[in-house]
Amino acid sequence: MRKLVLGCCCLMPVMVSGVLAQDTKDTPTYQRMKAYLDSVPAIDTHDHLWPFDRLPGYVETDRGRGMNLAGLWKSNYFTWLARLTPWTPGGKFEDWWSVAKHNFENTRAASFYRYMLPAFQDFYGVDFDRITDQQAAQLNERIFENYRDRKWLYEVVTERANIELMLNDPHWGRHNFTTDYPWEVLVYKVGPLLQGYHPSEFRKPADDPYYFAESHGLKVESAGPCASRPRLLTGVHCGLRRRQRSVPSRHLVVPDRNSPPRRSRILKTSSCGTWPG
Repeated sequence: MRKLVLGCCCLMPVMVSGVLAQDTKDTPTYQRMKAYLDSVPAIDTHDHLWPFDRLPGYVETDRGRGMNLAGLWKSNYFTWLARLTPWTPGGKFEDWWSVAKHNFENTRAASFYRYMLPAFQDFYGVDFDRITDQQAAQLNERIFENYRDRKWLYEVVTERANIELMLNDPHWGRHNFTTDYPWEVLVYKVGPLLQGYHPSEFRKPADDPYYFAESHGLKVESAGPCASRPRLLTGVHCGLRRRQRSVPSRHLVVPDRNSPPRRSRILKTSSCGTWPG
């Protein structure tokens, strides 16, 4: 009896190690759950996807213009809070990577770094936390090749992510009211309309309702936030489907047309309109 017990004890570690050695992704349960999740169509409720030929990540490499690892990192939120070694136009990847790889050492726990990791893993099979110089060079090459054709973007959005509808805010040209992708629905951000009451208040034409009005022969009769209504109606006829408010309950200071220039009145904004506060 004692020998039988000892024999069972010796076999248990072998059996347990065999179970633990199986990758979770190889289990029937994982495969069944993944297949179901992959079959569920997704709606991307907020995005800023540029036209393919104008993606902000494009750089000039020693092989010509294209997307590379440096371009992917410089065109996301990483550069908002961390330093990224600038890419030298016409430069070689090895020269950039030898310095840039140290930019990530103090950002491993930050969300603006970690949200990129699943993409590198799922699309390229690379663990960026433990990436080697050789793997980085190979990753850079694959990124460059993928972005030679817009089919890659279509594959990522419609097949890998299974996105059927994307609400896109084109901040680079929100007054153009044009779409670039079949899954795209325009979102109009009204925030800039509420932040300035004179053309000098706007830093770029893309946010300037006065520029839009002049180019379309529209007359601006009011300096208040409600002056945006004719422009939004124009947008509806051009395919606009949603308005985005980035300042839902903020008090706005706008000029009182019946008062001296330095005097203002306070307005409160809501989804139902504007009224004096």
